[in-house]
Amino acid sequence: EDAERAGRLRACSAVVAGLCQAAQVERAVQVYQNMVQQHPRQVADADVLAVLILSCARGGYLKTAMECYSTLQLTHLRPPAMSSASSSFSSSSASAFSVPMESSKRVDVLAKMYEALIEIHCRLNLMKDALQVFDDMKSHHNPPIQISVTTLAFLESRCRRESKVDSFFEWRVYDVCAQMRIQQEQTKEQIRELKRSEKRCHHMLEIVEHIDSENQTSNS
Repeated sequence: EDAERAGRLRACSAVVAGLCQAAQVERAVQVYQNMVQQHPRQVADADVLAVLILSCARGGYLKTAMECYSTLQLTHLRPPAMSSASSSFSSSSASAFSVPMESSKRVDVLAKMYEALIEIHCRLNLMKDALQVFDDMKSHHNPPIQISVTTLAFLESRCRRESKVDSFFEWRVYDVCAQMRIQQEQTKEQIRELKRSEKRCHHMLEIVEHIDSENQTSNS
């Protein structure tokens, strides 16, 4: 019975993910809410929640997006000191709404989720809420999640505008700019590491070619 129930839950999760991908957000929310109502003791899988939050935020369903985001925070997102996972998604045994997702894709979905939440709050002029999401992004992941420079620039411009009427936002302008510089340095370091890896591979290739050449000489 447990295996059958878990199978149904996985199927429903796949349906939610599929509906989100097809931009049928309202239907995806209905299926998800039905899952929760039927299995209130189960915790939705982090991947399913992230995909649903992203779709809701992009579709303008802010209330539902933030409800799911609160669930994601409470059940799956933990500060770096408490988690060794690269995305800081907890592997809760209580979770049965599972859609397998590779780590690289998961990080990409998380980044897009944060971008969508920040941008929709900025557009609605809910700047303190936008900054709370920004702070969550910085504190919950190790290594840190990188969001687009476009989103950060949008957030910075809105903070700069608000700082003219509310001093609270003055230091947040510098905070967002600092994050942009951090991400730029991280990107540069990734490029340097890639070049170092390419150099090591090239060196190993030369060694292999040298050994092959010596073997051919000795055989002849």
